[in-house]
Amino acid sequence: MKPFVLMSAAAMSLLVLSAAPAAAQSFVAEVDCGGVVAPGDTVPVTVRLESQSQQSIKLDIVLELQIPGVGPRTKTTTVTLAANQDASRTLQLHLPLRAPAGEYQGSVTATSDSEMSFDTCSFKVQR
Repeated sequence: MKPFVLMSAAAMSLLVLSAAPAAAQSFVAEVDCGGVVAPGDTVPVTVRLESQSQQSIKLDIVLELQIPGVGPRTKTTTVTLAANQDASRTLQLHLPLRAPAGEYQGSVTATSDSEMSFDTCSFKVQR
């Protein structure tokens, strides 16, 4: 019976540790590319960055998109956000006329020296 009690106490201490609040993230990255489009249309892809820090933050940004009829594409850049600054940028993704029907994915990853933020989006090509 004692080993069961010790295991239960250990399991309970793990639950207590995992329930502790995490430190607040100093920035958030989001991407939006939702919607239904047709071959030849333009898909707006919006990347939003939000600083929740009292200091400026240098972020490395990687935007990955699955482009119908073309394949995967990656864009990278570095952005410095001032304290509590928000920034957004919308890119226009032009689909080829041969773009096959289906659902396609995108993602954005933003990393600083000590943190990472990741988000995904999807859009649908309908013929």
